[in-house]
Amino acid sequence: MLKTTFATIDPVNGYVDKSKTADKLKTAKTINGVPFDGTENITVTDSTKEPTITPDTVSKFWSGTKT
Repeated sequence: MLKTTFATIDPVNGYVDKSKTADKLKTAKTINGVPFDGTENITVTDSTKEPTITPDTVSKFWSGTKT
């Protein structure tokens, strides 16, 4: 990245360590099964979390009949 693409230039300390732009990754990386190349956000789902308990399933969870 060229120094001119940095977000701000501090006349005393030089360039600030932030970029205004980012490049697309040459090779996409996989994050939790979702491809990521740096050009857009990704959403990673969490299949390990507990399901939502609703009023009609509370007793099933307590008794152990709902998994």
